[in-house]
Amino acid sequence: MNNISSTINTIESPPFTVTLYTDQNSQPCRAVEILCQLLNINYDRKEVNALQAETREESFKKLNPFCSLPTLTISLNQDNMNNQDQNLVPSFTLFESHAIMRFLCRLASPKEIGETGENNTFQNVYPMAHLLNYKNMSTEIENMSSETKVMNEFFWAPLKLTSKVDQYLEWHHLNIRAYTSPIIHGFLFLEFGTNLPKSLKNEIIETKIKPFHTQLQDGLGLIENYFLKKEKEQKPQLLATEASQSERSAGSPLAEKTFLCSSEFLTIADLSAGCELYHLYCYGYPFVELGYKKIVHWLHHLEEIKPFKDVHKSLISRGNEFKKKYYEELQMLL
Repeated sequence: MNNISSTINTIESPPFTVTLYTDQNSQPCRAVEILCQLLNINYDRKEVNALQAETREESFKKLNPFCSLPTLTISLNQDNMNNQDQNLVPSFTLFESHAIMRFLCRLASPKEIGETGENNTFQNVYPMAHLLNYKNMSTEIENMSSETKVMNEFFWAPLKLTSKVDQYLEWHHLNIRAYTSPIIHGFLFLEFGTNLPKSLKNEIIETKIKPFHTQLQDGLGLIENYFLKKEKEQKPQLLATEASQSERSAGSPLAEKTFLCSSEFLTIADLSAGCELYHLYCYGYPFVELGYKKIVHWLHHLEEIKPFKDVHKSLISRGNEFKKKYYEELQMLL
């Protein structure tokens, strides 16, 4: 069987270059970068410091008039393309992290990811990206026995999973990021402030963090009690880990929701939500004390994914220092 590296080595170099403009402090940027690594997408990384207003510089505005990160550009590699190819595949720029992640899932075909190897589960981060049209599959479906149709669900199960992912991504901005982002900005006020008097620290907690902390509780409650709730489900015909295969053979009627949209498969919904909430977790946000034990378990599971842990290394280190320095102030959130 071909492993991931040998599969990639048999493919010609792509006729384009992927460039990611990113900021290590940005949760959506980290989500996109983790996805690139999971899907084995080669990319040029350009660090842009939003805190120093580098996204407001004219050179960046020409690239992205929204002045936002992450920003992705696809540039043609002139050496690998003939004139006809250049007319077919124009260069372009893409922004908004969810749009970028969906695009990357479509860009990285299963052949490029590899059909076997330790990262095979990550082919399912957005499974409908490569699924054939239902009408084109009808002949194959008719040739299957009725029992096999039910057991495999090779069309409807991926369709359901991808729809659940889309549902979360549409919900995310107004129910999670709308509140985590200002909380994190408040943490940054504290982190980069020097010799702040205690009264100012308390004021930052009360005015910059607490109001959004209160509003975030509804969203956290839905993640804890809806997205991570045990559920009965028929297993899709998707790649699975050895652990999930053993769970399936055990025949448990209730599946543990290891991930937001599935009991088995990491998706881009987990990356989007995970990077937001893991930032809070690293900085001492009291998830456990507030009763969100499932969220903490889910975040610990994400930590076991190497690209997720690698991209968050500096944040983990900074968070440890922040928790020591602002332990008393963090207790005000309880």
